[in-house]
Amino acid sequence: MAQSPETGGARRGPWQALPPEPWKNGGGVTRTLAADKDAAESAAARWRVSIADITRDGLYSRFAGDDRVSVVLSGAGVVLRDIREGLRGVDMPQGICLLYTSPSPRDS
Repeated sequence: MAQSPETGGARRGPWQALPPEPWKNGGGVTRTLAADKDAAESAAARWRVSIADITRDGLYSRFAGDDRVSVVLSGAGVVLRDIREGLRGVDMPQGICLLYTSPSPRDS
């Protein structure tokens, strides 16, 4: 069962009521909907489901080697660009699921 990060148990309510977790780059916030029940006792969760609000362009968080799934829920979409010259970006249009492994910092 998914565990609420605040209470250690499942709970119902609007996701907007969850506490925002500011991004290190200042470009948005994340609200964790559910996480690995052992996440609070370790440095990183084995899995997490969250909703993020992106407020400006910036470096995309690096979780080296982690498998990630991203879906743009609203807005015009997101473009992930590799920060190295000459590499093509990845378009993330609204409503399309993107699965990837995070090998390096990306610019969004």
